[in-house]
Amino acid sequence: MSKSAFLAAVSLMVATIAAGHDLRGGDVFMDPSHAIETSDFFVTFDYSDGSSIKVAPWIDREGFIGDAEFGVYILKNKQSGLQGQYEFILDGGFKPSLEGINEDDYCGVDMLLVTVQRDTPRYGGSASRWLTTYIFRADTFEMLEEFTGTAYDVARFDSRWVPEVDSIMEERYFVSCLAAGRGHPFAFGLIDRKRLYGPDWCRPGNARCEVRAPSP
Repeated sequence: MSKSAFLAAVSLMVATIAAGHDLRGGDVFMDPSHAIETSDFFVTFDYSDGSSIKVAPWIDREGFIGDAEFGVYILKNKQSGLQGQYEFILDGGFKPSLEGINEDDYCGVDMLLVTVQRDTPRYGGSASRWLTTYIFRADTFEMLEEFTGTAYDVARFDSRWVPEVDSIMEERYFVSCLAAGRGHPFAFGLIDRKRLYGPDWCRPGNARCEVRAPSP
């Protein structure tokens, strides 16, 4: 099957499945092996060998994927019909599992944070799992950032946030952004405070994570 034919088939499949769930507010429908859905968005994935999409790669009982080097996330806006996709390397060759989806606003732009769990190769008889989260623009489905962790590891507010009272943003990833304006495009980035300062990144005295309210 050609890539264009496959995507047409996936588009029909996504529309059919998404139409079957009338979700409200913060409700989430999740099938970790295949798809995750909110009231507004639908995310699923399939597989690729890098040149053509494989509809049904060989997968053994432990979840190891054969005949596929890449995974493809397929995102759909249920209201507008907008659809996008993002291809990623299947590190270790194991089937990913969709673990969560969050919708947040950063820099005046709606974002989708999609969390996936993946296994690593079983070297020396050991096994481990890690969580990866992808941040997509909700209006274009452009993938902006990929990081190790979940949406709860990212500060809920960006660097422009002005709190009403002195507050602490103690999450590992601090959001630095620049809203689109005259002469410059939208920019988005994460600052990994663990990499910068070590495991105790807020210290001393939470000073690195403190956000002060304006003086009266």
